Amino acid sequence: MKNVRRVLWGALIVAVLAVPLMAVPAGAQAPVCPTEAGPYPPQTSDLQLDRTVIERGGTFQAAACGLQPNTSVCFTLESHPILLGCVTVDSTGYARGTFTVPTHAHPGEHTVVASGFAADGRPLRLTARVRIIDPVTQAGTVTPARAGVTTPRTGADVAPWLILAVAVLGAGLVLLKIGRRNKGDVPA
Repeated sequence: MKNVRRVLWGALIVAVLAVPLMAVPAGAQAPVCPTEAGPYPPQTSDLQLDRTVIERGGTFQAAACGLQPNTSVCFTLESHPILLGCVTVDSTGYARGTFTVPTHAHPGEHTVVASGFAADGRPLRLTARVRIIDPVTQAGTVTPARAGVTTPRTGADVAPWLILAVAVLGAGLVLLKIGRRNKGDVPA
C-alpha cells in the first residue's frame, strides 16, 4: 500500500507541475540587428521587419543577424507557408531583403520566418509576427477580402495537454481515495 501512495503522490506532483510547463510563454522583445558591421561572431540572432502591418501585395524589408556568413537564408510567410525569397548572408552574418506579400495571402496574423544557419553552423529559425490586411483603395475604403476567407488560426493548442493533466490528476485522486478506503481511513 505504501508503494501505491508513493505512485499517487508522484502522479499528483507531476500533474500539478506539468500544467504550467505546457504553455510556452511568448518571447521577450529581441535586440535590434546592427545596421553596420559589428564584431564577429555576433552575440545574438534576430529578425527585424520595417513594419508589422502589411497590405496584401505590399512590400516590406526584413533584416536578420547572427547568421553563418556567406550562406543563404530563406524567408517564408507562415500560417500556410509561402516562400517569399532567399538572400545571401554577408561576411558579418547579416542578411537583408525586400519582400512582397502575395495578393492571395489571407488577412490576419502571420509569422515571417527566416531559415538558415547560425554562426556556429547549427540550423536556425528566426521569427517575427506580422498582420496582413486588405489593401486600401485611393478613396480610403478597404478592398473586401475574398468570400469565404477566414483569419488563420495561430497559437499553441493546449487543450489536449490540459485534458491529459486533468485526467492524470483525476486518476490520482481516485486511486488515493481507493487506497484510503482499503486502509480504513475514510468511512464508507
